[in-house]
Amino acid sequence: MPFIKLSTSVKLDDEKKAALGAMFSENIQIIEGKTAEVTMVECIDGTAMWKGGERRDCVFIDVKMFGSCPADQKQKLTEVFLAKVSEITGADLVNIFMNIYESETWGSRGAYRVIAKTP
Repeated sequence: MPFIKLSTSVKLDDEKKAALGAMFSENIQIIEGKTAEVTMVECIDGTAMWKGGERRDCVFIDVKMFGSCPADQKQKLTEVFLAKVSEITGADLVNIFMNIYESETWGSRGAYRVIAKTP
């Protein structure tokens, strides 16, 4: 289950939040095996953010997912997410950042899951 958290200083109306949620859920499928149906999105807007010591309209995106994927898929996901977030929020691309966390452990459906390592 991918979990995507967007934090931004930009104040967003419900329509833009819905657009972001739909965009993240749709485009997570760039990563092989990830689907819109299991993607969770959190959007935190209107928060105070600084870059270079100055208050700015910034966006930070955290993408957390179980398992790993090839670098070319992460590259494409980053390109799409950053461009679409800029388009939807109006934030300049130079002030939008993203982390991708790949985890070998996850908890869901009442269970702890671990990716089996091959010897």
